[in-house]
Amino acid sequence: MKNNANKNQLSWLGQYALISLSVVGMAAGGCTMTEPTADAPSETVENPSVRLPSIRLSRRAVVPIDSLMAERESDKVAVSGTVTQRAAILNGWLYKVEDDTGSLWVQTEQSEPEVGAIATVEGTVRYESIVVGEIDAGSVYLEEQAYEQQTVED
Repeated sequence: MKNNANKNQLSWLGQYALISLSVVGMAAGGCTMTEPTADAPSETVENPSVRLPSIRLSRRAVVPIDSLMAERESDKVAVSGTVTQRAAILNGWLYKVEDDTGSLWVQTEQSEPEVGAIATVEGTVRYESIVVGEIDAGSVYLEEQAYEQQTVED
């Protein structure tokens, strides 16, 4: 049983590494990721997916994103910010949350998050080492356990 869990984690870690390298490549190459707009044709969806949290938030105190480092791996934390990017992976989504201090990728098995949404996310801090030559370009990410999107009142 534990061996299967390790295989699933390794496959996710491999996907994360590929997404991370793709994002780095896009930044270096000047490419951008865009969301469909009203001017651009897009696929019609009859019943858009509704994002539901896997569990309710515990109301844990929100921490600044720049306080999350490799040394905090396995800590359970909450962060709050704006969802700025998303990328589909085989078993879910990666999405980027930004606050006033920095940004952080979040891995989820739930439905796709809405880009532009203001959200609070609880999860476990993870660190993925990505070694290229002699450079460790690793990064901290959050494994989502709960998600709550704030509603904006007009």
